Amino acid sequence: MSIAANALKNPSLGTESVAELVGYQSIAAFRRAFTPRMGVTPGAWRRSARPTA
Repeated sequence: MSIAANALKNPSLGTESVAELVGYQSIAAFRRAFTPRMGVTPGAWRRSARPTA
């Protein structure tokens, strides 16, 4: 999941692309695996990783 978490920081990669990158065939399966391990959904992780101005 650390690879996925780092990839989610890249705004040019969509969540579907990140899911495929780490071996998931669907966003739903990726989300179900990511959320319990990271404590937040992939979207929430992406928002929290955005640099603030």
